[in-house]
Formats: sequence, structure tokens, C-alpha cells
Amino acid sequence: MSSAPHHHSEGNGLLFHQILTACKQTLFDNKKLSSMESLASSNSNTFSITINELCAILDSFTFEINKLKAIYILKSYNQFAVMTCSGVSEMLKKSFTFDNSRCQALQYLYQLIHDRGLNYGQVLKAFDFHSN
Repeated sequence: MSSAPHHHSEGNGLLFHQILTACKQTLFDNKKLSSMESLASSNSNTFSITINELCAILDSFTFEINKLKAIYILKSYNQFAVMTCSGVSEMLKKSFTFDNSRCQALQYLYQLIHDRGLNYGQVLKAFDFHSN
């Protein structure tokens, strides 16, 4: 088991507040994504965005495809704190309407879920299993 001393379950809040402020300054998802990438790429304090902070960020986006892009950007720059199955499940239910979007988000976040071996059934509860 490798140790990752910089992984914490709670963020420091600074990057989150910077991103949320930037997202509130525009109605356009593409501008939000651009600001988010700029902030995430220049932030040296990685592993800081918690699952609850992610939910708040995703709430500022209109379209699911852009919510997925936001997750991808933050993951690309190692900006997520360690997550749990129950937290990811709640985020998927709250932030996404369609199972295919939930599945894509889960693919991005899977490696960050520390209890995925024990509690993966909790994540499955986020899916409707309807064709969409």
C-alpha cells in the first residue's frame, strides 16, 4: 500500500473559493471551464477539492457535459481530495440526471475513492439503470 501524505479528506478551501467565485462571475459554462483550468493548473496545493465542494462547483454549470469537463479538469491537475463511495454516490445523484453522465463521472473519480473495494454497492445506488 503506497502512502500519499498530501491526500486529505478535507480541502483547504482556497482553490474551491477561487473556482466558485470565478464560476459566479459568468453565465457561460465555457468561460467557467477556462477559469477553472487556469486556477487548477496554477495551484500548487493539490488534492484540495472535497466531494461537497465539487457538488457546489458543479451546481454552477448548466449542462452535464460541462460538469463532466469540470471533473476532468480538476482530476487532470490532481485537485481532488480522497473520496468515499457514499460521498461520490450522493454527488452523482445530486449533480447528474442521466446514468451515462453518472457513469462517465464515476470513471473519472474511481481511483480517488478510497473505500471502493468495500463499499462499491453504495455507488451503484446512484444509478437508475434506465436507458437514457
